[in-house]
Amino acid sequence: MLKSLNDLFRLFLLIPLIGLSSCDSVQQIIPPAAFANTVGSSKPDMQASEIKTAFKEELNNLPLGKILYNPSDKMRVGKKEIVEVRITENLTDDFKKNLKGRGIPNVEELKVSGSMSVSLTGENFEIKRLNPSEEQIIDKPYTEWTFNIIPQKSGIQTLRLIATLKIRTKYGEEKKDWPSLDKKIQVLINLAFTLKSFIKVYWPILLVPANINWFLKLLRKLRKKSQSIPS
Repeated sequence: MLKSLNDLFRLFLLIPLIGLSSCDSVQQIIPPAAFANTVGSSKPDMQASEIKTAFKEELNNLPLGKILYNPSDKMRVGKKEIVEVRITENLTDDFKKNLKGRGIPNVEELKVSGSMSVSLTGENFEIKRLNPSEEQIIDKPYTEWTFNIIPQKSGIQTLRLIATLKIRTKYGEEKKDWPSLDKKIQVLINLAFTLKSFIKVYWPILLVPANINWFLKLLRKLRKKSQSIPS
């Protein structure tokens, strides 16, 4: 009887150790982080899907409008040009009137939101925007952006216009770039601008008498090339 009681008492003492060992084994096999990652993991995915759906629906519901863009087909290095961009929800007769740029206006369709921005870029152009990038579109006959641009290099160059819509949903605001409008520009040589830029950078070379003949030959070559290109 006493032996049985002793065995029972030893078993009683071993139970916590067995339980602790079992818990440790379970934690080694399945870390606690694995359980944490499974709790609520689908909620962010569901919310992201809802946001994407709401954004797409709002974009589809936006009205179609028009965008006008008037860069000239031909420009000259160093000569300033005016480029205007206009966006309207409701096309009127005034949309093409009173433009200051000399280029023929090109009009395309695009979705229109209450607030929009435009950007004009070109690798070999100096571009200055004359008004804020973001403007209100509603309650106006049209909204206009004006840019002063100066070509820096001759040859076929590209201007890229991007219009960005600001779309509001119950989840907040998101922006959507409309497909860009690219324009190929033939930029002609400007002899006076080229010489001015050259002298500004390399004037120390011209102080060497041996380089004067070389410079005069370069000048004649540039003049001949500029005369051979129709203006």
